[in-house]
Amino acid sequence: MARSFQGGKGHGSRGQKGTGKVDFEVPRRAAPGYIISRIGDRYRGEREEAKIADAIPPGHRFLIYFHGMSDKAVARHVKDDKQRRQRLEALVRAWNWDAFVKETEVEPKGEIQEWVPIKNSRRHALKACEAMGRCATGLLRAWHARMREVAPAHAWQVEVQTIAPLITGGGNPHPVENGFAFLNPYGVPYLAASGVKGTLRRVAEEMALEGEGGWTIAHVWVLFGFDENSQWYRAWDKLKTPPSDADQD
Repeated sequence: MARSFQGGKGHGSRGQKGTGKVDFEVPRRAAPGYIISRIGDRYRGEREEAKIADAIPPGHRFLIYFHGMSDKAVARHVKDDKQRRQRLEALVRAWNWDAFVKETEVEPKGEIQEWVPIKNSRRHALKACEAMGRCATGLLRAWHARMREVAPAHAWQVEVQTIAPLITGGGNPHPVENGFAFLNPYGVPYLAASGVKGTLRRVAEEMALEGEGGWTIAHVWVLFGFDENSQWYRAWDKLKTPPSDADQD
């Protein structure tokens, strides 16, 4: 079995006595046959992966179609056969796996390993996921265009600037029980829009209770709706309830 691989780059080295070798590791994705028939399973170089990126959003490429495994091969050559070594290295640079596999059958024969953990070519697998591509970029632009079209007629708009990156209002249907979650696969904090609204309502209620900034509870109701469990009611109930002995102690 082959033991030395140099992650996607042709690497000539000494193998058996009187021979040299070129190692090839190519990232590979595990996906159904109907997907592989359209986008392939092995990494094919930056140019070909860029074409795939134009049709598939980066989240899909990272989560569902990620090159998480690899195939590895070693092709051997007579030590002084520089022409064959250069040909093998050119196949590696071109990410031409099929042609390289055929070269492993030439004497002195090499070895092939399929579906092994990816090691030295992780950078290429990650790079295949980083581009937004036309598909995702077009969807975002269309989404923003719809928001800009609808918002002026139905909403009061205020611009704010955050001090840290976050995503909200993305349509995530699941509750965020601990306040926020990291949006997979991007690692950016995700806050449910309902949580952001609740935070703003709480701030507005406290300002109305303290009489700051011209806020009144009527303003809160107009902007956020009526809530019988609001902080405003709880504060008034506490003022109207005589303190107990425990509170005095």
